[in-house]
Amino acid sequence: MRKKLLRFVDAFLVALIMTGIAAIGWLDDFDAKFSDYLYQKVGEKNSDILVIGIDTETVRNFGSPTIRRSDFAKVIENLNKNSDSRPAVIGIDGVFTGENINDSDGDEKFVKAAAEYKNVVIGSEADFDDKNYFDSEGKKIWKWIPPFQKLLEVAETGHINTVSEPDGSIRKSYLYIDVTERGKLFSFSRVIYEKYCDSKGIKKNPLPEVAEDKTFYIPFVAENYSADYNFWDVLTENFDSKIFKDKIVLIGLYAPGMQDATPTSLSRANLMYGVDIHANIIDAFQKNFIPRELDKFPQLIILFAICFVAEIFLRKSKMKTSTIIWLTIFVSWIIICKIFYQNEIVLHAFWIPFTISILFVGAISTNYILTGIEKNKISSVFSRYVDPVVMNQLLDGGKKSLDLGGKLQNIAVLFVDIRGFTSMSE
Repeated sequence: MRKKLLRFVDAFLVALIMTGIAAIGWLDDFDAKFSDYLYQKVGEKNSDILVIGIDTETVRNFGSPTIRRSDFAKVIENLNKNSDSRPAVIGIDGVFTGENINDSDGDEKFVKAAAEYKNVVIGSEADFDDKNYFDSEGKKIWKWIPPFQKLLEVAETGHINTVSEPDGSIRKSYLYIDVTERGKLFSFSRVIYEKYCDSKGIKKNPLPEVAEDKTFYIPFVAENYSADYNFWDVLTENFDSKIFKDKIVLIGLYAPGMQDATPTSLSRANLMYGVDIHANIIDAFQKNFIPRELDKFPQLIILFAICFVAEIFLRKSKMKTSTIIWLTIFVSWIIICKIFYQNEIVLHAFWIPFTISILFVGAISTNYILTGIEKNKISSVFSRYVDPVVMNQLLDGGKKSLDLGGKLQNIAVLFVDIRGFTSMSE
């Protein structure tokens, strides 16, 4: 009874320690990378989405990374010029704040183009650096950085804010953000998706379920949505407009050094431009596949329960049985994570494989040490009464060497008698 109680106390403490390590975030970095590998796979990019990049060639032709608003107006006009090949939506990944007093004519052209074709979505931002805004109920809202007023009146807008993880990677996105003046401001990607549905007469997929912080996990598919033509090609009318017919056309920075490329859960080595991140999110909305991370608390409960049960069985099991238990839990959890992900729920994939491996190594090591101590103890006692050769045979032979019944074996026996020994002894 005492041994069972000690075993339960040991399992409880070990499970508590392992759960605590996960709860305080020591495994988060490893978990993020392991989950990236498990969940994210390159697939076929959405043919309805094309990116017109402001790339190195465009910047070189302009002679500057700064592009005038009149140039954006011209690109909008060129894309919409042929009524038989107009894009469904044109999303410009940028924030055009304040009127340009040095180029008011450019502002007017920009506004006019957006108003005429009515298929333009402009980016805006929540100012995450300013933390002093609350509504009348004390709920946190963010200062809004919108496009300049005249543009805002003729074009729709959505926030382009990203969720950056501690390692700098993009894995999640905000569905909406509460901002001053507007209230609930949906993401740039969601606004574009809904405008596309309206343009095509398609029923919109419902808003996805999100975590408490209004985020969802981005199921990346493609690293690059680049069209065959860049911003300069469209500006100078050196392109085939037919490829943009009824498409979602995104315009954004596409040149190295412009600080708009980040690692993502799809790849840390190949940085992804912000406009491509939006493209992947639009694709997720269109497919209606928006995974969300399961709340941390229930996952910690599951981790504790598995660690507790595993510790009890691993401690009293032999090497072969322990290995089977370890492999079964390890592989089963990976399969469970994949099934849950396919059903739009993201689990912490690394927690249980890591902890069960630690418990397995710990159990094997402990059993090995205890067995060595027990063997030395037995050797010390036996050596006082039994020949060392016989003792080593018994110890090395294990349980079989102690079994009753004997065994058949070929032996040689020598009988020796000394003549007259009996009478001499008497």
